[in-house]
Amino acid sequence: MALSTRVDPLIADLVGAFGSADAAVQEALLRALHGVMLRAGEAAGPKSLELLRGVVVNGLSSPDDAVQRISALAAGSLCRHAPAELVASFLAYVLLPGRLAASR
Repeated sequence: MALSTRVDPLIADLVGAFGSADAAVQEALLRALHGVMLRAGEAAGPKSLELLRGVVVNGLSSPDDAVQRISALAAGSLCRHAPAELVASFLAYVLLPGRLAASR
């Protein structure tokens, strides 16, 4: 029996739980997303990568330091597997002065 890597539904479930969660749960969800991307990120579809991008941006602007740290790790795994256009827009968004500070 072959092992199926159904990454997109897993990413969607993890991202869906992120918004209403407290900081500790957000950190755990981001750790899970980071692990999924490290191990099976090449199987993630464009929609999943966009969803992950949104969660990473939210996590980077979190007032919780632990959520920010794991968001940075998840950003790295996102950039490893995302197309160049998504990476460029993501980096431009988070690196332009005032973007993240304004969203806090």
